[in-house]
Order: sequence, then structure tokens, then C-alpha cells
Amino acid sequence: MVRKVVICSHGIPKWKCTECKREYQKQYHRQYRAEKIEKIQKIERKYRDSHKKEHSNRQNQYRKMNQKKIKVHQMMNNNPDKYPLLNQCEFCPNTENLQRHHPDYDFPEIYVTVCAFCHRWIDRGI
Repeated sequence: MVRKVVICSHGIPKWKCTECKREYQKQYHRQYRAEKIEKIQKIERKYRDSHKKEHSNRQNQYRKMNQKKIKVHQMMNNNPDKYPLLNQCEFCPNTENLQRHHPDYDFPEIYVTVCAFCHRWIDRGI
């Protein structure tokens, strides 16, 4: 039996095209989640209920280790007019999902306006 090779819109056999595979997987997972949402929520709720103490301990540990960071974030969120964001990222022309990056939490007034992608890039030290 001879199989017919289906060519995708990118000019590659469909089974080889990573973009087509990725799109198929996204659609599959969205459809699966839509069909099984109640079951998924029940499992997630059961997990949360059985791990409340662990979550609370991790949260308290994070708060102890990152007191400066939390304090600066609260200060920025409570006074958005005093610490405005620029209209676009300072590293790329992106104007969506803008955030403040603090190079040093000892000086909270010094921050850089970056998009979420560049912020991840900066935090990873790339």
C-alpha cells in the first residue's frame, strides 16, 4: 500500500513540519481541556486541598527570603502614578505586557520598563 504524502502550507510534509505539529497540539489540548474541564478542576481542587500546609510553608518561606522584593512590588503597585511605565519596552519595540525590572531592590526608584519577554531574558542573565 502506498501512502500519500500530505504537504502543509509551508511546503513540507505535514508529519515533519514543526509549526503544523505545534498548532495541532495546541488545538488538541484546548479541545481536551474544554471537554474535560470539570474533571480537571476536580483533580486540581483535590490536590490543593490535600497540599494546603505545604503550599502555605512554601509561601511563607518565599516571603521570608524575598522581603525587599515584595516590599518594592507593593510600593510600585500602590503608587502607579508616581512610578509610571514608559509606552514601550526599552529593549525592543513591543508595547504590550509592559513590566518594571529592578536591577537592585535596594534602590526601588531605579527601574527599567521592559516587556514580559525581555524581562524573562534579563532575569535569566542572557
